[in-house]
Amino acid sequence: MWMFPIYGCASFLLPVCRLIRSFPSAVRGSIYSLLIMTGEYTFGSLLSQKDVCPWDYSRSRFNYQGIIRLDYFFVWFLVGLLYEKLLCRKAA
Repeated sequence: MWMFPIYGCASFLLPVCRLIRSFPSAVRGSIYSLLIMTGEYTFGSLLSQKDVCPWDYSRSRFNYQGIIRLDYFFVWFLVGLLYEKLLCRKAA
C-alpha cells in the first residue's frame, strides 16, 4: 500500500529532466540515481519511525542504515534514464 505513492513520486523527476536534458547521459543517470536514493532514504526513514517500512536492507553488504543499498546505484541509474524516456517524451 505504501509503495504506490512512493513510486508515484517519480513524476517529480519531470522538472529535473527538463533542466538537465543537455547533460551527458552518464551525468543525467547519476543525478537521477542520487535523487531516487535520496527519496528512498527519506521515505524509508519516515516509514521506519512508524515500523511500517516494507523493505529492510540491513543484511545486505552495502546497506546504509538498512534503508538504502549503495550497490543499487546503477539500477537506479538505469531506472532514472528509463523514467526520463517515458516522462520527457510525453512532456515534449
